[in-house]
Formats: sequence, C-alpha cells, structure tokens
Amino acid sequence: MRNPLLIPLMSALLLMFGCPEEEPDDDTSAGDDDDTAGDDDDDDTGDDDTVDDLGATVTAGDYHSCALDDSGAVTCWGCQGEDWLFGQTEVPEGVFSQLDTNHLHNCGVLEDGQAVCWGFNLNSQCDAPADTFVQVTAGGYHSCGVATDGAVLCWGSDDAGQASPPGGTFTRVHAGDYHTCGLKADHSVECWGCEGIPLDYGQCVVPANAEFARIDAGANHTCGVLMDGQLLCWGNDNEGAYVPPAGTYLRVSAGYQHSCAAGEDGSAACWGNNDDGQLDTPGGPFTHVAAGGFHSCGMGAGGAITCWGSDGYGQCSP
Repeated sequence: MRNPLLIPLMSALLLMFGCPEEEPDDDTSAGDDDDTAGDDDDDDTGDDDTVDDLGATVTAGDYHSCALDDSGAVTCWGCQGEDWLFGQTEVPEGVFSQLDTNHLHNCGVLEDGQAVCWGFNLNSQCDAPADTFVQVTAGGYHSCGVATDGAVLCWGSDDAGQASPPGGTFTRVHAGDYHTCGLKADHSVECWGCEGIPLDYGQCVVPANAEFARIDAGANHTCGVLMDGQLLCWGNDNEGAYVPPAGTYLRVSAGYQHSCAAGEDGSAACWGNNDDGQLDTPGGPFTHVAAGGFHSCGMGAGGAITCWGSDGYGQCSP
C-alpha cells in the first residue's frame, strides 16, 4: 500500500504535520492501498455458498492495524509517534457491523447502516455520503460502499476513474490505489479506474470466465478466492505479489506488495515481498488475515490477534 507516485505528496504532508519519520523499510510512501492495505479484505458475497465476512475481522494499513470484535467494537493500534499521523487509530463512537482499512484511513459500517471513515482525508475520502450501506472499503485516496439497493457509491479522489463506478448491482466492493473492483451476485467481478496512470499493470483487467466467492484489491494488484477455493490474482507482479500458493482458501487480503490468505484448515499463507518478515506467518490457526504495507495480521478463534512483519510504529503490537 505504498505508491512511488505519492512520495513527494506524503513527504510534504509529513513535514507539515510533524509526523514520524518514514520507517526504516525502504520503499515508497503510503499512498494507500492500498492496497492496502489493504486490506482486509475479507469480504464475500453473503450467498449461501460463500462465507459471510461481515462482522469480526482484522485489518491492516501502512502504519496501523484495526480489529472488529463480535460485540461490534473497533480497536486500532500503531501510528506511534509525535503526532500519531492522521488520526487513523482514533475510532469514532458506535457499534460497527463491518470494517476495512487501507494505507492511512479506515471505513466502517455502523449497526444502523451509516458509513463512517476516519484518518487521512486530503481528498475527502473520509467524507462518506449519508446513505445506508451494507459494506464499505477504504482505498488509496478514495472510498466506496455497497448501498442497501446494491448500487456502489464512491467518494474521494477520482483522478484515474477509481471513484466512478459502473451501473448495476454488486454484493461487495474493494478499493486499491487507483482502481476499484466489485463482486456481483453471479460471482463475476468488474473493475474500474486505471485511467491515464503510469501504474496500470492490468489490475482492472479481470481474468475471463472466472467465478469468485470473494475478492480484495491491493495497491496495484487484485486477488480473489474462486468458487472452488483456489486463489487467483492479477495486476502488478512486483515481488511476486500476484503469484498465490496452491491450496484451498476461504479469505484473501491484498496489500502493498504482498498478499495473505486464510485456509480452510485455519492456516495462513502469505506471498510477495518479505523485506520485513511480513510473509513469515506464525502457526495460527486463523479465521481472518490482513496484508498491510509491510506487515500482516491474523485473527484466531475467539478474536485473538497476532501480527508479524514491520513494527516500527507499533502496528504489529495489538
């Protein structure tokens, strides 16, 4: 969930706001997702033949992580530094039914269907409309949600068309840096964005004839769980981020330059960049996983959280 194009912007902002220095990680800055952060990633269609991922989950951004427990409470950690970055660990009041995180902001759905977002808001990606939502997603500098009528609404940056969804109805939506993908009731996927950007790696080009149970959008790649549990990814393959392992999985999370998936047996598998140990998954078992910037997290039975990888801002210390 960091993007080379965002380095000048983020550097200026960090100087303005007095935020912590960049992690001793190497790369680009945290443009979001993100892939991020992607995120967690865990969503699904809610059909009888898929696992519903609304409810308890764990999510990961660049410098922070969050978790939603069974009671609807959200807790975020990380961003340890003089100014705590952009408030992405300061959770709004309310009982949540769903949560998503990207580079520097989070979005969630409250129990009354209201969408709330918090954190970095330079492009109004935290200014959610007053509609009623089933599910929302935090992208790089934009956010989107599936309204109760199945329509996708997006807000924030639209410089690549990532916040201009097509018509029709969707069951889930996931936002990356410059692209967004939606899952339909027939298990097909449609992606949009990627217009006029130098980082078009094909993340908007969905593989033909594939049927998905769930998907997630990373910074510049997209991954999904097929109906038979196999994983399929497309887009930027830098560091091997879109070459998933064999096996059957329930959930997938696409991050900046790595991705993670939770297996049917509770195992976790991560692939892609491993500069900070974000692929070095502990034993588990895990029901949910999240691939962030340079760290990963998993949620076990009973809601226990374990994180691994870069912990320069406490993002791996729940």
